Amino acid sequence: MSERILGVIRVFTLDFRNLIKHLYFTTDRVIVVKITKVGVKPYNLLDLSYLQKMKDKERELAGLSAEELLKNDQENFVIPMSEIVKVTLRKYRFLRARYITVETNYKKYRWQATGVPPEIKVAKFEQIEAILLPIFADKLIIKK
Repeated sequence: MSERILGVIRVFTLDFRNLIKHLYFTTDRVIVVKITKVGVKPYNLLDLSYLQKMKDKERELAGLSAEELLKNDQENFVIPMSEIVKVTLRKYRFLRARYITVETNYKKYRWQATGVPPEIKVAKFEQIEAILLPIFADKLIIKK
């Protein structure tokens, strides 16, 4: 059986690089794909030009195979499903933020979930839960 993409979630990195990425959930692995950088300028609290870059990149990636997604940028990487021991989806009410944590025996990855492509608006917690639940039923921990 060939590898299929089961769902996609747009995330924001929680480090100094301010990257927007996509998590592509396939039958065999999670492919982490770089989309664009969110620019912050001293004279402009937030440079919104990243939105157009994000839309353009998402259109470029639409319809690509899992292998093509992986090869699209040197920063892209995979997390094999066989190495994932726990996935946590957490909601912070006061921040209206949703966080996804993927843990392996070797590393912990954490992102802020921001949407479900191609929609630009912020995804509801239930939308993200609906993508993750069928994929990680036995490994998913939901904290509301």
